[in-house]
Amino acid sequence: MPHHSNLDGEFDVFTIFKDGNIFSQEKDTNFDGKIDYFSRFDPKGLLKEIKENTRYTGQIDRLRFFEKGIPLRMEYDADGDGYLRNNRMERKDGSIYLSYFFPDEGKIKLGMRFNEGEYGMVVENLKGSPFYDNDYPESEGDRLVGPGIRWQGGTTHGDGSYYWKERYEWDLIVEKSLLGIAWEARSYLNDEDRTDYIYERASGDLALVRNCPSDYSWGWSLRGAQPSQIMP
Repeated sequence: MPHHSNLDGEFDVFTIFKDGNIFSQEKDTNFDGKIDYFSRFDPKGLLKEIKENTRYTGQIDRLRFFEKGIPLRMEYDADGDGYLRNNRMERKDGSIYLSYFFPDEGKIKLGMRFNEGEYGMVVENLKGSPFYDNDYPESEGDRLVGPGIRWQGGTTHGDGSYYWKERYEWDLIVEKSLLGIAWEARSYLNDEDRTDYIYERASGDLALVRNCPSDYSWGWSLRGAQPSQIMP
């Protein structure tokens, strides 16, 4: 479900629901057309993880973890070099907006946004572990989306693990005055695909390729008001 928080007519908050509960949410917090805030929720809809690009450099530099919605800890890349282990992001973004103004009054606005990229999964890096690398700060790593994986020997996902995601977002807005009423009709369509590529920590072998829950959602709304009741 998209939402535009700064009322500029362009969607900047995208929320996915699953089984009636919120599943994930992404935001463009500085309204530059690029997503820089990624949150995930547990099956009960309680906050589980937030990944943020607070410097807007294209690198995740802050991780926040929660248990039943309660903050547990935060990991922060102090100098902004994206150096959390296996933290990387390569993505392409694009958007286009077209408007048509009726000769008398009203308009039609069509918008499309696209992003595609690879996102590295932050790897567990704890002192005392045989896999600890002191070139990176300590981290418990990303929590994998979807069903858990039963690793043998207590291992987990390792260096090179990433997910690929492609997302299209369409929105259509029609504004027209008819019969003395100012009408606004809105519709949206989201289409997202994601694939995880998970490498085993000890051997470095590709252990799993899986398609994760994707977002295919749409909706519409119709609103009418007297012209004098419409906010400028």
